[in-house]
Amino acid sequence: MAVWGTTAVLLMLAAIGVSVFGVLRFIQASRRLLLRVGLTVDRLDNETLALIRELRTLTSQASEATAAVNGQLKRVEKLVSASEQLGEAVERTAKSVHFVSHAINDLAERSLQHASGAGKQKFGEALGWAELGWTAWKWWETKRTEAAAMPMRPRRDEERDKFERSE
Repeated sequence: MAVWGTTAVLLMLAAIGVSVFGVLRFIQASRRLLLRVGLTVDRLDNETLALIRELRTLTSQASEATAAVNGQLKRVEKLVSASEQLGEAVERTAKSVHFVSHAINDLAERSLQHASGAGKQKFGEALGWAELGWTAWKWWETKRTEAAAMPMRPRRDEERDKFERSE
């Protein structure tokens, strides 16, 4: 029995030794696994930091691009506003030109009508003067013919001499 007792103790000690050896191997394997996980975590941490830096750079560039686009949009708004004002000014100018041309056209029409009426009046007046001139010419011609038919009268100088002598 003593043999069984020592063998049992030895078997137990061997079982405990194998168990300890198994636990040590498990701990060693776990340690290696934990080291690999730690290295992977460190590598992921480094990659994450690099990605964060890159994201910050991209965010900064996107912010600058957004600000530039915003500035361009403000300039475009000013350009559109200026274009609208120019269009309104052109429209007002066109209306003014239309108004002035219409007024000039009306004035020209009235002047033409007045001139044609005045021309008719002046033409009638000129005909009246021509008729008066013709009448005067005929009268003078008649008187001249009558005077030619009359005997000669003394000259004017002779009459003047007579008048001067009588004084």
